[in-house]
Amino acid sequence: MDLNKLKTNKAKEAEGVWIDGPDDVKIKVTRWFNQKHKEYLTKNGSQIRALAAVGMPIESESIALNRKAVANCILLDWKNVQMDGKDLTPYKALDAEAVFEQVPDFFQFVITAAQDMQNFRDEAVAGKQQSSGKQPSGT
Repeated sequence: MDLNKLKTNKAKEAEGVWIDGPDDVKIKVTRWFNQKHKEYLTKNGSQIRALAAVGMPIESESIALNRKAVANCILLDWKNVQMDGKDLTPYKALDAEAVFEQVPDFFQFVITAAQDMQNFRDEAVAGKQQSSGKQPSGT
């Protein structure tokens, strides 16, 4: 196997790609642990590191930081997102944080999309996957 086939498109990783979700929902995500994401976690994780250093429990703080990081650095936009009868467009990071807390499965959906390297490959590779029966999830 030519390992170059595994390469992703760095521009797509940074600029984001649209991913189809259930019920016409679309999300635009960047690649998981991209430079902006790493910098955000480093800058905003000092309190958590201090708590961990003295043996304090950090699970809830860590989850909250991850929600904020994903809302600000990974999820860039969404379409057709509603919650409790309210349309949540245009995208706002604060709305995303609230949705992530109330609907953990949506949070996981965003993370999974950002971690899936197939979503960030060039179309030529995606076209080959289609011919093998796999459907790319980006639009």
